[in-house]
Amino acid sequence: MTSPSNDIEHSADEHERQTSKAGRIAVAALVLSILAFWAWALGPYGPRGNPDDLDDVTYGPAAASICSAALAELEELEPAAAADDPVDRADTLVEANTILRGMVAELNTLVDPAGTEHDALILEKWLSDWEIFLGDRDDHVDRLRTEGDVAFQVSRVERNSVSGRIEWFARVNQMIECGPPLDL
Repeated sequence: MTSPSNDIEHSADEHERQTSKAGRIAVAALVLSILAFWAWALGPYGPRGNPDDLDDVTYGPAAASICSAALAELEELEPAAAADDPVDRADTLVEANTILRGMVAELNTLVDPAGTEHDALILEKWLSDWEIFLGDRDDHVDRLRTEGDVAFQVSRVERNSVSGRIEWFARVNQMIECGPPLDL
């Protein structure tokens, strides 16, 4: 006959073995799931490239050409920072904003209506960011005229500055000329 203390010890040992086995199974499952994730992510079925990459490889060079021409026009203006007072600075920025609005309108004409849904979506967002940025510049003009020498304030979209979003998209698609100008 076995004593009650032996039965308790035997039961405790059995419970410990089962718990240890369950723990090893859980760790093995976790390791296998991590390996499976990385095999998928790095394999042929995982995501590729940057989500901001355009499928249309002709858009970037065409856009860069438009933006280069606009930058050349901006360089012909007196630098806003060189203006004697905030009102003169505002006048210069009105001219610059007109040039940039023309640039954005031309960029919009490059969007291929027969292009991919992906391109249409990300170009719409990027051009929308430009519209927000131009609105910020218009607000700055108004503030220069009413409040005097004030700092330029840039809107935030999805916790990022709109100018940063514009620049990132331009960099990703090799059209850095289409980033926000440094004329303020």
